[in-house]
Amino acid sequence: MAGPSVKTIKRLFAVSGNQCAFPKCTAALVDAPSGKVTGRLCHIKGRMPGAKRYDASQSDADRHSYDNLLLLCPAHHDVIDDDEVAYTVDRLSQMKRTHESSVCETQPISDGVAERLILSIENNVLQNGSIIVTQNQLGGQVAHWIINLAPQLRRLSEASQNEIAKQLRQFPANSYEIETNSDDADGRNFGNQLAAALSMANWSCRGLVSSIFPGPIFGITVSYPSRTRAVSTLIECLQESRQTVAEDHQPTLHFVHILVGYRPELA
Repeated sequence: MAGPSVKTIKRLFAVSGNQCAFPKCTAALVDAPSGKVTGRLCHIKGRMPGAKRYDASQSDADRHSYDNLLLLCPAHHDVIDDDEVAYTVDRLSQMKRTHESSVCETQPISDGVAERLILSIENNVLQNGSIIVTQNQLGGQVAHWIINLAPQLRRLSEASQNEIAKQLRQFPANSYEIETNSDDADGRNFGNQLAAALSMANWSCRGLVSSIFPGPIFGITVSYPSRTRAVSTLIECLQESRQTVAEDHQPTLHFVHILVGYRPELA
């Protein structure tokens, strides 16, 4: 299924005033000091069968178009999806028009921020006719928020891979090595996705190997010869894509341990 374009999201954000479109809500969509994206991209007519306000006659192009999209804070995103009767297509469309017409000055954003807003809809799961946002979901639990403390499957979406590559291209290419645990098939898949992103940035892979090593099974090790600004940017990009990153320096070699779904306090 196609999704909204970066161009569409940039236009949507520009007329949002960096503010949730829900009446009287002043929550920011992107935190200015940190650049962290907190807003949620919402479809006025649902994006897939079973979603609230889904219209089967709507084309994919119209479904992901500017006119069918709304930027809200996380709380009001849940509010409108909890009450399909009160928040109809007409009411949400009017909410969008009222909010955008009240904005006095447009605010541009980068392609990277736009892609992270698009990512805000990627992890939503359709369950019993409702969009449910989950974190680290492992099984068949159903609730509006599910926080599991066990390790979860790791992945880097295409948008995340493209953003990593884009941010790293501004620096001289680095060399690196990825090591995964031989017992962790999911980790190897995640390692391949990360390697693909680094390859797009012209980084040189010294090796993508699978070994038996002690420590948490749910993690991959990325090693590099020195701590550079490029490496710092890589870590920041991984954290922006909701990966857990812990770093361990050793005297002769620097390591970045990417531990996704792993809680260090339980080690």
